[in-house]
Amino acid sequence: MMQDVASKHDLEHSDLKLIEELEKDARQTFDVLADKLNLSRPTVGRKVGKLLKSRAIKIVTLADPRFLGYTISATLVVTAQPGAIRGVAERLVSHPNVHHVMVGMGRFNIIAWVLFRDPSDMEALVMQELGSISGIIKAEAMPHLREVKHSTALLAGCDLYASRRRPTFPLDHLSLRLIGELELEARQSPSRLAAKIGTSPSTVSRRLQRLIDEGVIRIVAIANPASLGYQIVAVVGVKAQTGMLDTVAEAMAAHSKLLDVVVLASRYDIMAWGRFRSQEELLDFVGTDLPRIDGIREIETMLNMSIMKTSFRFLSTGFYSQTADLVRSP
Repeated sequence: MMQDVASKHDLEHSDLKLIEELEKDARQTFDVLADKLNLSRPTVGRKVGKLLKSRAIKIVTLADPRFLGYTISATLVVTAQPGAIRGVAERLVSHPNVHHVMVGMGRFNIIAWVLFRDPSDMEALVMQELGSISGIIKAEAMPHLREVKHSTALLAGCDLYASRRRPTFPLDHLSLRLIGELELEARQSPSRLAAKIGTSPSTVSRRLQRLIDEGVIRIVAIANPASLGYQIVAVVGVKAQTGMLDTVAEAMAAHSKLLDVVVLASRYDIMAWGRFRSQEELLDFVGTDLPRIDGIREIETMLNMSIMKTSFRFLSTGFYSQTADLVRSP
C-alpha cells in the first residue's frame, strides 16, 4: 500500500526548518544541518529519512535550461472541448518539449510550460502537432520575453534565476553526462556517478562543484505543497499600464506567494503562478495585494484543478552528444 503524504499537522517546527534548509541546498551534510538547527546528527538523519519516506519532500537536480541550449520558453494555453480536456492534456504530457501541464478553470482549461532549442520546433508544435490532437478548440503560444522569477521553494524563497550569469566554461560531454545522471537521481554519490560515466570520483566532485558554483545546476529539496498546507494553485494574468511593465513585474516577483513570474508577448503582459493555503488567502491576494501594486491595469485569475506533469529533466540518456553540439560556450 502506498504511504500517505505527510500533512502539515504531522510536521514539527524543526521539520519545517529542515525543509527550508534543504530547499536552499540539499547537499548540506547532516553535520552541517545539525549545527544550524541545534539538533543531533542522528536526529537530522531520522528526520530527513522520514520526510523522504512520507513524500513530504523529494531531492531533485534543477538545471538552468538556458545553459543547455534552450533558447525559447513559452506558456501554451489551450481551450479544449469539455469531454476532451483530459485526453488533450495527456497528449501534451507525452510531448518531450512540454515540461508542465495544468488542467484548470478559467479562460483556458489547459496551461502548459514549453521549452525549445529552435524556433522551428515551436512552430511545428503550434502549427502542426496541436492540429492533430482531437478536441482542441483553440491554442495559443505566449513566448516569454523575460523570466523574472522562478522558484520551487515554498519556505526558503529561493529564486533560481537570481544569478543570471553565463558559465565561464563550456558544457562538455562530461558535464552533460553528469547533469543527465543527476536529473535521473539527484542523491547519487560521486563514486557511483564516476562508475557510470567512466571517470574518477575526484573528477566528478570537482566538476559537480563547479556546475553548482557557476549556477548551471542546483540540488535541492522540493516540498510537497499539501504537506505544508498549500491547497490551491492559481495562475494570474496581468496587463500593465504603459511604461510600468518592469515595475509591476518586479513588484509581483517580490511577493512570497508567487513562485514564477514571466513577462510575455501575448494577451497578458505578465503571467504568474502562485500557491495558496485557502480560497480566502487567494481572494486576499487578488483583491487586496495585487491592486496595491502601482501600474496594474487588469487582472485575470485561473484556478488549477489538476497538475498532470511537472518535469525538471532537460537531458535524457543517449541525448548528450546531440546536446553538446547545441550548447555553446559564452
